[in-house]
Amino acid sequence: MSLPEGYEIREMSHEEFVPLWEKHASAIFDDNSQIFRVYDWLSEQEKEKTKVLRGFMGTPYQLRLGLFYKNDFVGWCAGHQESTETYYMRNSAVLPEHRKKGLYTALLIETMNVLEGKGFQKIYSRHSSTNNGVISGDNDFNDLEKRKCFHQICLTPDYGVRRQSKQWR
Repeated sequence: MSLPEGYEIREMSHEEFVPLWEKHASAIFDDNSQIFRVYDWLSEQEKEKTKVLRGFMGTPYQLRLGLFYKNDFVGWCAGHQESTETYYMRNSAVLPEHRKKGLYTALLIETMNVLEGKGFQKIYSRHSSTNNGVISGDNDFNDLEKRKCFHQICLTPDYGVRRQSKQWR
């Protein structure tokens, strides 16, 4: 898929991605009344235990794609490996002034292409019930079933890309 003139998608390191993401993420997501940041409520002892548990997981694969317009960071798609076959697409967005141009679709297609190349068989994301940009169908990715709270995208070598959507219960 070609991007509109002036746009490009770049794979980014953690160090490049985080400062740009932090600049915009709260504006996109903080008005979402359903977000509960459990880490903010953990005691220091509990936070230490999570660090130990995280150490058992090794170094899972992570992908961070940045969407740029004339070198300005205007969108992203980021996630991480959960198992030998599963990738969790943790966070993605396009800034409001750049929506309705097929950019979210381009980010998702690039994400799927990279992950399929790595060998992942399942890609999934979860969406808050108040994330109207996803669940109301106000997004570009028309191949996915709309008005769902959970999307699972399965990559299969025999059948190409198979997309499944399931309603959260």
